[in-house]
Amino acid sequence: MLDDFLIRLTIVFVAEWVLIRFFAFPRDGDRDFAASAFLLGQTVFLVTFWLKGVTLSMGFAFGLFATFSILRYRTETLSPGQMTLLFLCIGIGLLDAAAPLAWPVVLALNVLLLALFAFSLTPWFLPPRLQCRVVVYDWPENTQPQHHAVLIRDLEARTGLAIERVEVESVDLLRQRAVLRVYHR
Repeated sequence: MLDDFLIRLTIVFVAEWVLIRFFAFPRDGDRDFAASAFLLGQTVFLVTFWLKGVTLSMGFAFGLFATFSILRYRTETLSPGQMTLLFLCIGIGLLDAAAPLAWPVVLALNVLLLALFAFSLTPWFLPPRLQCRVVVYDWPENTQPQHHAVLIRDLEARTGLAIERVEVESVDLLRQRAVLRVYHR
């Protein structure tokens, strides 16, 4: 029993450390949140592992998840990325402690979860999000469809942005200006 505990503790420790150190912290940089998510996952693992011998169900483990979440995060607004990280830390702790599987299978599931998380952060999963700016443009004749390439080249030269697309909001021919919505990376 002690060997199984130490192996699973090592697996959950390394999996959550890799998740936070190499994926979450470089993107977010919130040390306090990273530390608390890591410790929450470890605590869920320890409590669930030592209580799994008691006749309790997986529902109890998710009840622990809810309790810990309410205690720590009831007043903070978390971003979707932070919520995902928190859920992954707790889920890895629950999986490693309560799954009636041999430790090599648990290790493989942890690697799979980390790989899925890493893949979800790549441009292969979703392309980078475009940013949008509203621009007041002084050559409304370039907003005509036949001058679209000229418009994009001119906007890129003036703004220094890699423009993906342009939408014309309004054109004021009297004042010789157009309001454009410019999408760029």
